[in-house]
Amino acid sequence: VLVAAHPGDAPPLTASWTQGRIQIVCRLFTEQLEKGVLLRSRVLAAVGPGGSTAWADRLLAEFHAAPPPLTT
Repeated sequence: VLVAAHPGDAPPLTASWTQGRIQIVCRLFTEQLEKGVLLRSRVLAAVGPGGSTAWADRLLAEFHAAPPPLTT
């Protein structure tokens, strides 16, 4: 399992393990804003094959290199 926030956005990620279940929390946009403010953030979650992290390394590198989705 891969869970990552884009380094340019850097929201806090937390993970906890309780009774055989994992909970992952990513809090986006926790500050109060003025009307009309446009925000963007990027978080990636993926499940891949076990036994190797090569797939996750490749996916994470592509994610970090990707431009923001709302560019003008």
